[in-house]
Amino acid sequence: MAPLLVIGGLALAACEDDASMDPASFSSDAAVDFSDARADAFGIPDAADADAEDAADAEDGSSGDVPDGSDMDAADADSADAEDGSSGDITDAADAALECDGGSVICDGVCVPRLGTVDQEQNTTSAGRDYLWKGRTFVQTFTAGASGRLVGVEVYVQRTHVGPDPEGSLRLTVRDANDVALGSAEVDLSQFPIDNSPHQLGDEPGAGYFDLAGACIPITAGRGYRFELELVGIPMGVCTANSCTAGRLGEFCYTDSNCDYAVGIEFSKGDPYPGGAFVGGFDDEDFIFRTYVR
Repeated sequence: MAPLLVIGGLALAACEDDASMDPASFSSDAAVDFSDARADAFGIPDAADADAEDAADAEDGSSGDVPDGSDMDAADADSADAEDGSSGDITDAADAALECDGGSVICDGVCVPRLGTVDQEQNTTSAGRDYLWKGRTFVQTFTAGASGRLVGVEVYVQRTHVGPDPEGSLRLTVRDANDVALGSAEVDLSQFPIDNSPHQLGDEPGAGYFDLAGACIPITAGRGYRFELELVGIPMGVCTANSCTAGRLGEFCYTDSNCDYAVGIEFSKGDPYPGGAFVGGFDDEDFIFRTYVR
């Protein structure tokens, strides 16, 4: 009899150069028995295991694509979501945001207050206004004075149309010095005042405040950044029989371009903010703005 070699609890006959080890001498039943023994020893599912799995799946309603111990059918998933308040589309780590109070958001696994303190500011009384319409982008650069999270940017914005509340919104996107987008926020156009004198930001954040807390934007003191403004979700102007039927609704017009909706972005002259500039304006112009950091 050939000596036995034990591997992982499975006794295998050591190879000997005799006729008993000739593959032709193995019966099909012996081959199956050997395969099953090896599979059981090393935890490899065999045909019998697959049959048992199918029977278990038929009983619990699962698909059989995952082990029965981890199976969860639709009803189980819905029950779990109902219990923890999640939608099933986010992870447990993200669900932790539900534990933050209403004035906080989750960033890197911790609750961060939405409101911050003023870091950069240019609030000199306006010296003029430039108009932003669809397809145009305004840019203001700034230099961070503190490290942390950029939780908000406020810009002085005015509506220029006294007709019905406009469609669409104004989007603000923050980018770093390498032109990488770090986060964005939008404000509905109907929120901006038609006129607001004096042309300065108030003591508290107003209609032109863009809430960036949920974007979790890290900034570093001394580094340069910029924010961009663009109109989104508004229709192009349409002029029909000297009246705007899209865009600046109801206003007199000669061409479609006369009807393109625009907002006014206030700026100051005399280079009041040395840490940046209104890109696209004159060298000595800056937006009226504030950045908030937590």
